[in-house]
Amino acid sequence: YDALKTFDRLCDELRFSVTLSEGDGVIFNNQRFLHSRPQVKEGRVIKYSSFHAPVPDSLGVIGLGAMGLPLCNLLASLSADGKVNTECGGYDIDLKSISEDLNSEVTRHESVTSLCKEADTLFLFLPDDSSTELCVEEIANTPHPRQRLVINMGTISPECSKRLQQMLASKGHQYCEAPVSGGPAAVAKGQVTIMYACDEAAHARATEILQLISPKLTFCGDAGSASAVK
Repeated sequence: YDALKTFDRLCDELRFSVTLSEGDGVIFNNQRFLHSRPQVKEGRVIKYSSFHAPVPDSLGVIGLGAMGLPLCNLLASLSADGKVNTECGGYDIDLKSISEDLNSEVTRHESVTSLCKEADTLFLFLPDDSSTELCVEEIANTPHPRQRLVINMGTISPECSKRLQQMLASKGHQYCEAPVSGGPAAVAKGQVTIMYACDEAAHARATEILQLISPKLTFCGDAGSASAVK
């Protein structure tokens, strides 16, 4: 039923209203046509050329090292090409040294707090349990108007991953662990292998977003199981 849940959510996000009189018509930018009978009269067509189906979330990447940098650039390129209708932000403790390698479309942030105030979904590529847990604690304690999804793509212990889920759930947010197999080149090409795990409530949302990064997804179960597989 995950597909139905996603469809239901997208229906809410894409809902619009237009009142048609007899002879009026509407053309969307995907060329679908809506009209009122019996026929559309000349000069009575409304064109929704700026209508886009949005990616469900604004995105951010924390940790722009060997893997996080190409991920951030990939997400920014999807936005620039019009494949997704969202912006991508990035943060790294050493942002200045990698700034030249960062896609010009990426919004640079000077702190974790700055980025997570803007992004609905945050990808983490941090080196170990300790740094990841400190980062998630800061994210959990930063107010945000929508339910946030944190996707940890770094390699951490299953025990740490379970703690992260509990920490975020206590603040009303969602968590997904998604360690990868493959190097920076695979990330940049959108061909990295992703093992991911989360609870049922986050599954549809996490799957939809991870499909932006790669088609090579393997769902492993609850938080901790993907880390164990990795």
